[in-house]
Amino acid sequence: MTDGCKPIRILRTTFLLSLLLCGPLVYGVFLIGFHVKRSFTPGFVLAGLFMVTCLVSFITLAVWPCPQCHRRFVRFNAFWPRRCSHCGQAC
Repeated sequence: MTDGCKPIRILRTTFLLSLLLCGPLVYGVFLIGFHVKRSFTPGFVLAGLFMVTCLVSFITLAVWPCPQCHRRFVRFNAFWPRRCSHCGQAC
């Protein structure tokens, strides 16, 4: 693996963590925010931040260039590959 693959791994991890942590954290903030302040605003703010993080990492990962062939690393029919769709570079 080359150093050019590190951003791809970071983007994949960010996308996966934002998907997995969104539900439980937003639910907890909704409950705490409602019991403390009688407001859902903190939960909505956190949910918005998670949506923006997930969307930005998804779009960036979808158009990220391969470090070897400089074409798009991911094809849309196979979103979570470990290798480049064009040249086979492993990341």
